[in-house]
Amino acid sequence: WNSRLKQALQSPEIKVEFSQRTRSVTVQGKTVDLSKKKIGQQLLAILIKKPELTVDQAIEHLWQSSFSPEHYHRLRMGIHRLNTLINECSGQCKIIEVDSQHVRLRPEVKLRTSDEIPDSAFAIN
Repeated sequence: WNSRLKQALQSPEIKVEFSQRTRSVTVQGKTVDLSKKKIGQQLLAILIKKPELTVDQAIEHLWQSSFSPEHYHRLRMGIHRLNTLINECSGQCKIIEVDSQHVRLRPEVKLRTSDEIPDSAFAIN
């Protein structure tokens, strides 16, 4: 009974597909346009490769800068706006979490790319 109870209480997997080509994210069959959300696009591209990173790493990647309170605020607001857009479309709340130290996908979120073009095609030689 304990194992059945644990299974019933576990959060179901949330499948999220991100397309850099169409600049959109699909959450459980519902698509959100991110064409005007550059921070959201960049965050999802990072989180596909590494589902958890430090706040400093996120700021470095997004703005090529070291930590500052302004960048931390912008990071938090960008994540909040992305989560809000996804929630309005799919009903899923907070797929990305941020605290004072880390930015991470929720454990039940499985993020993958829906683009068929490999990352190496965009490499600059």
